[in-house]
Amino acid sequence: MLHDAHGFWIADAGSPPPRPALTGEERADVAVVGGGYVGMWTAWHVLEAAPDARVVIVEAARCGHGPSGRNGGFVSSLDLSLPSLRADLGDAPARAWVAAAHATVDAIGAWCEAEGVDAWYHKAGELVVSTAPAQDAVSADAVDGAAVRTVDAAGARAICASPVFRGGVLVPQTATVHPARLARGLARVVERHGGTIYEQTEVLDWGTGSVLTTHGTVTADTVVIATEGYGATLPKTATDAELRLWFGLALCFAGLLLIVIRRRRLHAARCLPR
Repeated sequence: MLHDAHGFWIADAGSPPPRPALTGEERADVAVVGGGYVGMWTAWHVLEAAPDARVVIVEAARCGHGPSGRNGGFVSSLDLSLPSLRADLGDAPARAWVAAAHATVDAIGAWCEAEGVDAWYHKAGELVVSTAPAQDAVSADAVDGAAVRTVDAAGARAICASPVFRGGVLVPQTATVHPARLARGLARVVERHGGTIYEQTEVLDWGTGSVLTTHGTVTADTVVIATEGYGATLPKTATDAELRLWFGLALCFAGLLLIVIRRRRLHAARCLPR
């Protein structure tokens, strides 16, 4: 297994030459700050809906070199989280959130096939097991007999032949991907659809209609801040209490956060790729 400072996934996917940095002035319909999954999916969805749109992504380092390319590779339906989501949000919003995640599991696989991205997508379900009596009720509150199913020891061992498995639950609507391959492929697809990506481009400030970087400026009708927890390190948050709150939530809860600045209004939205 390969290991380096960025972990196995990044090392295995290889490191193509970095994209050029932004220099000078750039004009866009939509400027996206952040080249992780949230930023690149945002760019792709914009281009899918409006192929003639001018979309520019600015990334401080390399696209997908943060958590997007170095996570566990699980494409989750969030079925096991339904009880806690229901407690936090209420029944209808919780079910809507899980339904969106359900659709996303299949949509990512279909997208990889349609766009020719070999991200090692494999939909085989998720098995959560007990290996001790104290764990025998694992995720029992999420069991509904369909989206989350109880399995006994024999059922668990038929999936993964460990003699210590006592049983557990099976979530069929779960897949896995190679996260770095998915991120690299997503960047290539965004460019193939007409988007522009600038790497090695640190953002210093942003506002309505503009993004200021170390070596240039992007002016745009819409600015999308898609930095997740990294947003808490940007200079802008030092003087903006509302942004500090939102970026803090993204850092703590991995909320897939978008900050959209358009026509002098600040919007926050949680989103998943369709």
